[in-house]
Amino acid sequence: MLLTLLVLACDGGASKRPPATDDSATDLSEPDDTEATPTTEGPPESRPHSGTGGTTDHSGILDDTSVTDDTGVTDDTGTIDPCATPRCDGSSLITCDGAGAELVTPCAVGCDAEHGVCIACGDGVGSPIEDCRYEQAVSGLDLGGVASGYCGIASLTAADLDGDLRDDLAWASASGTASTLVTAAYAGGGVFLPSVSEDLADYPDYPETLHGHDLDRDGLIDLLALFNVDGGTGAWLELHNDGAGALAPGARLESSAVCVAVEGDYNSDGIVDLLGGPDPYGTNPLVFVDGTSGLGSSSTTELSDCAARGLAVGDLDGDGVLDVVEACGFEGSGTKALEPALGAGDGTFVLAAAVLLPANPTGVAMGDFDGNGIFDLATGDESGTVLVAFGFGAGRFGAATPVATLEAPASLVSVQDIDRDGLDDLVDGATATWLRSVGDGTFEAAAPVLSGVSGRVRVEGDFDGDRVPDQLVEREDGSYTLVLSGA
Repeated sequence: MLLTLLVLACDGGASKRPPATDDSATDLSEPDDTEATPTTEGPPESRPHSGTGGTTDHSGILDDTSVTDDTGVTDDTGTIDPCATPRCDGSSLITCDGAGAELVTPCAVGCDAEHGVCIACGDGVGSPIEDCRYEQAVSGLDLGGVASGYCGIASLTAADLDGDLRDDLAWASASGTASTLVTAAYAGGGVFLPSVSEDLADYPDYPETLHGHDLDRDGLIDLLALFNVDGGTGAWLELHNDGAGALAPGARLESSAVCVAVEGDYNSDGIVDLLGGPDPYGTNPLVFVDGTSGLGSSSTTELSDCAARGLAVGDLDGDGVLDVVEACGFEGSGTKALEPALGAGDGTFVLAAAVLLPANPTGVAMGDFDGNGIFDLATGDESGTVLVAFGFGAGRFGAATPVATLEAPASLVSVQDIDRDGLDDLVDGATATWLRSVGDGTFEAAAPVLSGVSGRVRVEGDFDGDRVPDQLVEREDGSYTLVLSGA
């Protein structure tokens, strides 16, 4: 089962004001009969394709009158729309041509029903990673000037800004306390075409983070820039995509929650919203932005004092409402824990029992690592240890258990099924390695995301348009390479 990861892992930074010590303990009680089933939220065109997972009826039959595939998209007659939903029929891929008619493409090896793509390598069933993934040298790219602020996260993102179904890059290039927004369209073949899109000198400092999201619901991916100002204030700024390569400043929201913004339907109205948090100073606001009105409508939930290092969302208690987990702990801070907060279905959250950690975490990820259909939590810490807290259901977790040791610090950037064996694997960004899941809660030793490629993952995105995440790796010599999925 492949699950959706919505998390940003931090690679440094320090809290200026440590939070108060949290004495809450891990809930170690035995599981009850309630199981939380992972769900997928958010439209695929506006989020990194770390996979889809969860509760779909794979029989294809929803009721007596309608048919659906794994994503559940149907047209007005109750049959599958091939343009909205690429799917498999045996070893063939069903898509549509330019006129909207169904197009059948025989696949060379097999068809990947989960991702809706042909498999052109390996044996099509859990084939070795080297059979499919391949390297593409990168030209025209220099990320040496990318800004990194108090949150310790590079102000860099991958998003499809030109609508060609391949992710491009956008980053804030810092100069003193001012910055410019640079976008780099991906032209294929490893070629990026950078251009300055917007002078951000009139805005406070430089963005802590950038996020791709269709802010005005016009079908184009815009950018959301989260700015921090020393002293604990900050702002969210909309940068609207005009479809011709230009990004224009739009609405602004005053908020100190500037480290992470994650898509999801947090108020159960069927429209994708945004959830942001925390600030880099030790307080812990979660800011909910309603997708129906954008930055013009927001509310804040104040959780415990937590200098958070990462944020992940998913349905932890099986009630159909998205919940959130924060990784808490900066150097010198009192709380080192994973803190779940259960969603109320209206954009607010209530803290559940924390999972205490032995060292400061670098982020948090969700996946099913023991094959029981319940979310588990994974984190890396500053010592290089990877830990997993296995889920009991109902939003409860066991103690954090070490499962691997990497070079410090361990920085998990994604959960995905790299070898396509149906199990959730972990990718470490700091070392550009992956941990292959055995399926029983254990992992094989770390291996490079591709043999012969070493360095660090700067960003993940879908650069070849196959809806499977790829990695942009900065090599030890300062050059860049793409590790592509090869689907």
